[in-house]
Amino acid sequence: MWLAGLAVAISAVAFYFCTGFNHVWYAAWIAPIPVLILAFRSSGRIIWVAPFLAYLVGIFHIAPYVSLVDGWPLAIIITIVMACAFTGCVLFARRAVMQLPPRVAVWAFPVAWTSYEFLVALLSPHGTFFNYAYSQMDAPPAVQIASITGIWGISFTVMLWSSAWAMWRKSTSPALFVVLLVMGFG
Repeated sequence: MWLAGLAVAISAVAFYFCTGFNHVWYAAWIAPIPVLILAFRSSGRIIWVAPFLAYLVGIFHIAPYVSLVDGWPLAIIITIVMACAFTGCVLFARRAVMQLPPRVAVWAFPVAWTSYEFLVALLSPHGTFFNYAYSQMDAPPAVQIASITGIWGISFTVMLWSSAWAMWRKSTSPALFVVLLVMGFG
């Protein structure tokens, strides 16, 4: 249980430093890893609770800003929905890890997260405001992929890195190679 608490704490702190108006770019590359590791290697309620708490605590500092536009009730709902979406992506990736070969499963988390962000941009009046790619504004090698893929490629690359490191198997090395290609392009 203390390992789960540690994973939540590390992820929450990293999410805090890379979201909202905080742009510590390397924190975004670290933030999902502890809860992904926990989800890939644990079972029970903890795999539902840990990602939710980590993301909720990590991004709750944006609620006061959102409340200026949408009011407090909606700001809290938005924050909770974002934490639920992150949890859903982690659980989707966990299912992939349990059922698919690692070379395929490693792609599940970045695909789920990028799809979620794309849907939010289509449906939300806030557009891409909450997109994880904005955490990389101070990392020129990471943002250059946007010239080809838009901001979706940035989010995908960061989440692919996290997924590959959380799985840490030799068969995830093609995913890490893709991340290195993106950074080399930058």
